[in-house]
This record gives sequence, C-alpha cells and structure tokens, in this order.
Amino acid sequence: MHSYQPSADWLTRVSDSIVFHREVDDDLDPVTYEVIRNRLWSSNVAHGETLTRISGSPVFQALDFNMCIMTEEAEVVMNAPFILYLDGGAPLMVRYIMETFSDDLGIHEGDIFLGSDPWIGACHQMDVLISAPVFVDGKLFAWVTNGGHQYDLGGIVPGGWPQNAPERLQRPDDHHSDQARRARQSCARTSS
Repeated sequence: MHSYQPSADWLTRVSDSIVFHREVDDDLDPVTYEVIRNRLWSSNVAHGETLTRISGSPVFQALDFNMCIMTEEAEVVMNAPFILYLDGGAPLMVRYIMETFSDDLGIHEGDIFLGSDPWIGACHQMDVLISAPVFVDGKLFAWVTNGGHQYDLGGIVPGGWPQNAPERLQRPDDHHSDQARRARQSCARTSS
C-alpha cells in the first residue's frame, strides 16, 4: 500500500463542475502586497487564538494545531505560527478531496471535509484535518484548513492509538477481524 501522491495531471481528474477562480492582479504594488500578506497572517493567528479559547481541549490549549490558507489548487499561501507540521499534508488532502469527491459528491460553498487518514494527508491517525473550500462569485477561490491533534478519537485502547492494530482502518469495535478471531481461538486453546 502506498500513500496518496497526486500525479502531474491530477487536475484532469477534477470534475468540470468545479470552476476555478483564475483572475490575477499582475499590477500588485509592494505596499498592497504587504498589507494583504499581513492580513492573511493576522487571520490565521486570530483563528488559532479563537480555537484556543473555545475548544475546551487541553491539546488545543497547548497549541497542538495549525491552520493554513491555500490557493484554489491547494498551494500553500500562508501558514499559521503554531505546530507547522500538522498542516504539512493539507495540500495532499485537499487535492485528494478534489480528485475523489468533486464529481460524485461535489464540492460546494459551505462544505467542510474532515480527514484523519495518514495515508492521504493527516500526519498520523490522531490528527484530524478539516478543509473547507472558499468560493467567490461561484468560483473556487481558495481552501482553508485546520489540522489538529486529538488526544482520543476512540478505539480499543485508551488514547485511541492501538500499536497492535493489524491495519490502519481497523474499527475499534471490529471483534470479527481475522486476527481477533485467531487470538480468541488461541486463547481458548491455551485455557482448556
């Protein structure tokens, strides 16, 4: 099994129903550029401060999260100054979302996508990446993401990160997996 790696032609697999915002201001002066850059930075910092105040999570209180703003094609424009690696997979996750869901489910204004698969874009299974498209005049303009560590997502062990799970998609209540069945049979044989 290999992790998701978008090929050079990944955009060809995005549904034609997604219209990208392609307008660019080629005459952007340095002062305006700096004003926009600082506004994006401040937006990310304010986002983080808001999460810290309202989350109720000791993990988020410790600033174990990060957010970023990306272009319509999932190129990073601005990262926040928190735990940077938590958004390291954001471009991969967003490109996967566009390739996989733009046709079937569609990508619409107001959608929010949540993923925790380390083979696609989360750093490990205890990290959750939330991604939302931003539309301007009906065109996909940008993506905003928030990656955060969760101290327990549920599972067969406290903390939700079983080191002995036979596969990454094992459900916490999967008592009928082949490995669990073999373990139960082995225990039954040794206790007889």
